[in-house]
Amino acid sequence: MAHQELLQLVYTSTAHGRMKSDAVRAIVETARRTNPSLDITGLLLFDGLHFFQVLEGPAEKVESLYEHIAKDPRHTRVVRILSHKVKDRNFGDWSMAYSEARPEDLAQIDGLSDHFRDGGGFANLRSGQAKLLINAFLNGIWGNRAA
Repeated sequence: MAHQELLQLVYTSTAHGRMKSDAVRAIVETARRTNPSLDITGLLLFDGLHFFQVLEGPAEKVESLYEHIAKDPRHTRVVRILSHKVKDRNFGDWSMAYSEARPEDLAQIDGLSDHFRDGGGFANLRSGQAKLLINAFLNGIWGNRAA
């Protein structure tokens, strides 16, 4: 059996207007229901206005889902930050991990504290900074609040 190429795609976007947390939770629940059948895993962070999302899985399926997500009217300014082949998943245990990203949490991340303290948000992240944010999540910066 041929090994399927995995893709990790990271993007940011801005919510169209103020989104309530229950609306964001509904997005997460939909992802958790549909992603397993697509063999997609990932992470969604939301800071009250901006989204940071990681999608990982078979390249064709990730690209197709990203194209679908980019057309969703609930957000604007969809920007791909990073897209690269990976050998292993970072979020293999989550169909879609989720956490609200509070400013005080973001300002604690080594290598990103100045960026977030100075008002830089998800939309202004570069690829190396996105990797630091992913690692911060994986290393437990959000503790038990991650769902």
